[in-house]
Amino acid sequence: MEFYITKQRLETVSNMADFDKINANLVPDVFKYKNKSYVCVGSVSSLAKGLITVSCHEIIPLDKYEGSVKPEYSNKHYSLVLEGKRERGYNARLLKSGSQKFVMINPMIHFKPLKEEPQLNLF
Repeated sequence: MEFYITKQRLETVSNMADFDKINANLVPDVFKYKNKSYVCVGSVSSLAKGLITVSCHEIIPLDKYEGSVKPEYSNKHYSLVLEGKRERGYNARLLKSGSQKFVMINPMIHFKPLKEEPQLNLF
């Protein structure tokens, strides 16, 4: 799934990636878009084009989660992946913020830059 946002906002979202927090089972800075909360998990860029896409997962409170995969913290999640009992990725990763628990859910969402028309030069 793809959404288009301004280049400036895309840059802000890209800078929110914090894998240290995610691996420590903590909610990093969250990006709000269309009344949903997202965590940045990567980006793609090129020297010529700048940011091309920023990849995010929605996070929801644990008590709202209805998925079929049991939410797990990082260590248990990766142990199950290595045992072949769970798919790689961030789906059903459990994170916490204070006493609240959140779950990262699929699908991965790709934010891309809005196409900007060149400004006309009047003089």
